[in-house]
Amino acid sequence: MRKIVPLFPNPRPLKGSTFVISLMFYLFWIKKEFAKLIENVLPFRGRGFGNNSNSWRCNAKNKAYYFFPFLLTFLISNSLSAQSTPLPNDPSVRSGRLPNGLQYFIKTNAKPEKYVELRLAIKTGSLQENKHQLGLAHFVEHMAFNGTRHFPKNELINYLESSGVRFGADLNAYTSFEETVYQLQVRNDTAHLHKGLLVLEDWASGISFDPKEVEKERGVVLSEWRNRQGPNQRLEDQYLPLLYGGSRRLQRLPIGDTAVIKHASIETIKAYYQKWYRPDLMAIVAVGDVDPLAMEQEIIRRFGKIPSVKGPKPKVYSNTVNTRRRGMVCTDPEVAFCQAFLYIRQATKEKIKPAPSTYGELRENLCRNLYNSILNRRLIRLQQQADPPFTFAGLGYGSDWGQNPLFSLSVFTSEAKLKTAIALLWQEVQKVQHHNFTSGELQRQKQEILNVLQNQAQAQETTNSANWANQLSEAFVLGVPYPTPQQRYQITQQFLADIDLDDLAGLIRGVPKDKNARVLILTGPEKTRTQLPVLSEMWHMLDSIEAAAPSIPAALEATNVADLPWVDEPLLAQPILSEKTQPEFGVHEFTLTNGIRIVAKPTPFRKDQILMMSSSPGGNSWVPDSLYVNAAYFADLMQQGGMGKFDFVHYQEKLTGKSVNVTPYLSELEEGFSGSCRSTELEDLLALVYLYATQPRFDTNSIASFRQRQENVLRNMLSTPYYQFAELKQRVKYGATPRRGLNRLEDLPILNSQSLHRIHQDRFGDLNDLLLVFVGDFELDQLKTLSQRYLGNLPAQDRKESWKDLGLNLSPGQIDSTSRGGIAPKTLVEYTWHGSFENTSLERYHFSSMVSALQIRLREVLREQESGIYSLSFDGNVEYHPRPVYRITLGFNTDPERDEELMQKAIQVIADFCATGPDAALLEKIKSTQGQNRQKAEQENSFWLAQLHQRYKEGWNLDGLRTEKYLELVEGLNAAVIQAAAQRYFDDKHRIKLVLKPK
Repeated sequence: MRKIVPLFPNPRPLKGSTFVISLMFYLFWIKKEFAKLIENVLPFRGRGFGNNSNSWRCNAKNKAYYFFPFLLTFLISNSLSAQSTPLPNDPSVRSGRLPNGLQYFIKTNAKPEKYVELRLAIKTGSLQENKHQLGLAHFVEHMAFNGTRHFPKNELINYLESSGVRFGADLNAYTSFEETVYQLQVRNDTAHLHKGLLVLEDWASGISFDPKEVEKERGVVLSEWRNRQGPNQRLEDQYLPLLYGGSRRLQRLPIGDTAVIKHASIETIKAYYQKWYRPDLMAIVAVGDVDPLAMEQEIIRRFGKIPSVKGPKPKVYSNTVNTRRRGMVCTDPEVAFCQAFLYIRQATKEKIKPAPSTYGELRENLCRNLYNSILNRRLIRLQQQADPPFTFAGLGYGSDWGQNPLFSLSVFTSEAKLKTAIALLWQEVQKVQHHNFTSGELQRQKQEILNVLQNQAQAQETTNSANWANQLSEAFVLGVPYPTPQQRYQITQQFLADIDLDDLAGLIRGVPKDKNARVLILTGPEKTRTQLPVLSEMWHMLDSIEAAAPSIPAALEATNVADLPWVDEPLLAQPILSEKTQPEFGVHEFTLTNGIRIVAKPTPFRKDQILMMSSSPGGNSWVPDSLYVNAAYFADLMQQGGMGKFDFVHYQEKLTGKSVNVTPYLSELEEGFSGSCRSTELEDLLALVYLYATQPRFDTNSIASFRQRQENVLRNMLSTPYYQFAELKQRVKYGATPRRGLNRLEDLPILNSQSLHRIHQDRFGDLNDLLLVFVGDFELDQLKTLSQRYLGNLPAQDRKESWKDLGLNLSPGQIDSTSRGGIAPKTLVEYTWHGSFENTSLERYHFSSMVSALQIRLREVLREQESGIYSLSFDGNVEYHPRPVYRITLGFNTDPERDEELMQKAIQVIADFCATGPDAALLEKIKSTQGQNRQKAEQENSFWLAQLHQRYKEGWNLDGLRTEKYLELVEGLNAAVIQAAAQRYFDDKHRIKLVLKPK
């Protein structure tokens, strides 16, 4: 769906959204997003670098490009000291500027084949609104999809969907403070490509602002505002004025003012469009399977005719740094967690730019990245204590909304530990200030950065066009260079070789010392307000720690455990029992003597990527109820404990500089592993599978630590209305069985090492029926050799096992449940239809086609016609075991004053669909989308991994993987079979309706 960039999007510390630095580190430690952190801070992945060329003549690819790697090495060695030297641009990008000021960037890229990613990027956003236009930059973005010069009313979406474009996935847009970007993917044949460019042309200069469409879209924009309402938003409303009082950004949040959205005249809306949608502020980006010369000529022909418009340059707004010490305690009756944020801003003319433009800026970014990453790695040890001081925490350099240098501290913990947690974090900061890091820490983090960039460089030729297009559009907006991944890797490699502890010492000393430029914010549930620390005590504590800093001992150098091999014992290669090849699908199968089956498909789709998925039937269905709580947390505790000689901390150190990842799981009906790695890390991946299966570490310390952190999460969450509603939904659907309930605080003491080992021995102690599927960039002979060693030595007892039917079915009959909770002005609605399913390939196809068609119809009516919602979820799932059943779920939230009306409307849409089926236009949308989705999916490792795993697990043949076979299904799809499917599956005999209205 169309989106507005959230106030706190995915954290990018150097772009200006400061509060999310804490969230960045939270996600970082939980989900092993270390590589992502590095990419964002540098920032290289997805951010992009821009072209500052003022020449209309294009920067074409030429002979020098072929000698570029050699030239680059020479330039790096001679220019690293030239701090103001601009970073290089990708020489394969064809770029230029038209006489009317519009810029363009064109890049040929073959993935996916036969498609082109288009972007219209505009250097304007909510900051340019006047006081009568609050929210209208975002409103204009919405109107771009509701009528243009060549596509009146909803014809734009209708046309694009009929040509296979998915609304939300291939067609999208966003509005931020300083930019608006439209995104579109089209086929590369002449007709579709020209229509795609016509769409961009209309967005740039031909939005129609039809009065009826404007009135309808008001409701959609207000629904988007309503989506954001909740406890976190209310907390922000309290503390943002403390941080950014008087800031233009605080007064121009992209979502805007509801009063303006409701009442702004069409003339006022159009005034923003006419003033700021100008060619001198625009860029066209085209990346994909396209001839760059022909694309350039088409861009010149189409967009060169847009007349130049004189207008002001977008004004740059900075934030004034308040030098008065401030603090605030913020609470809300529905917030579930206690958090603390300490922000220290510097009053300096030097700004931290969103992305580096020069070698000098890149070097500074690398130093900040090293500092942030090493410091936060130290927090893992604190987090893993038996009685951890915090659940999540983060420290580091970034910038505020005005790009002022910022140091921040954030922590998520219980109210009782809030003061202790902040003290420990502040001590870590002071420890580093007085003792620096160790050489081992620095070297490991350098390797981590290089690993990320090397991955990107090696995958450069198989990178998706959307990534390149996003990079180039942000490049234009930020006005910075856009090196290739190979260039970035080579430059960074040179810099990192030169950066030492003395460089970090200079950065460390730069932590702001001004005690008056500090802001402390404490947040928590209203009921715990009296238990939160007093601000004056917190300030005194921070000052005392700072004064005593010289006496804090230095950190010890890490042990050498991370340097040890994964597996000590010699593993003898076990024989391959049988082999089979299916050359038509490029699939090779082999079975080891312990019964383990391996399915392998080498592919060229993504350079240096290997994906793995595995499963063994049984799952926790065989775990008795007395052990179920331990089984529910089993996989998390397995990861938290580590394996072999590596506890969680040493495991993380061992993974430094590697991309390998293995995740064990224990679901209701099966157990197994999923994983991924680089081509050179296949042995690491298989060694981790072996260790998880044979040497898990369920030690009491890791269990106690996990239990405490979970307690911090659950203690207050259980009393929030939305968690209570989620719990109610499960009770209504399944009754009181603990196997379908949500996590409970009283269950945590049950977790223990003995029970976990018992479950592990039963579920992973006999893997003779384990199926493993490997897809990606690997050599088959190497996989076979390593599998014989590591997988061939997995335990097997020759049990013939399956899952156990526990009889946990959805409640039969018609059930209606309405409850009240929450103070946000929105009603939550969820419908579930369910029943038995005839499990054939044709029925599965008809079912999914029916769901896709009805999802579009519901969106068209509830959003586009009724203006009652911003988005909806509509999913259809089939479960094949213990018996084939289906469920279809519809969910949305809406204005409480319209909830009954819209629920009735949704049911009426479904009834009408059952009575008449899809019309010809909707049928064409589904068939076109299916064909294109399949074409793109077949170029992805993830598609083949999921398909092969499912088919081998269920014993299905591979015929359905033939492209022509699937396209025959698509060609034979008609309105009658979709209508018949709807009539079968929307049987109100088994329908559950759950509604949460506000208090």
